[in-house]
Order: sequence, then structure tokens, then C-alpha cells
Amino acid sequence: MANVKSASKPAGGAQVLNLADFRKNQKATRKPSAEETVRNHYRVFGMLADHIIACAELLSTLDEPGGRDNAGRR
Repeated sequence: MANVKSASKPAGGAQVLNLADFRKNQKATRKPSAEETVRNHYRVFGMLADHIIACAELLSTLDEPGGRDNAGRR
């Protein structure tokens, strides 16, 4: 029989953790430094900006006459 307290892996491959373990073990949760927080925000906003630009480029391509013919796909 499987150990219920251990982390399990569903079919999607994501690991499910028991949140009660984090409450018991305070060392498991670490507060990031201000520098690390700023770096993470820059990374997230950078990825968001890249995504918005990619969406805008896709929309402009689809808005052109002929749609996606420029990319050789339809």
C-alpha cells in the first residue's frame, strides 16, 4: 500500500505536496530577499511583455489580407 504522507505524482507529472508539512517545518518556507523579489518581478514582467508582443504580432499577421499565408500555413 502506498505511503499517504509522501508526495504523489499524478499522471500529468506535477508533484503534489502535503501543505501540512510546510506548516510543521518552518524552514521549508523561506522568505525571499528584496533583491530576489525585484529580480523575480522583472523576470515575470519581461515574460509578460514578450507574450503581449507575440500576441500583437500574431494579431497583426492575421489581420493582413490572406491571413496566415505569410507563414505558409492556413
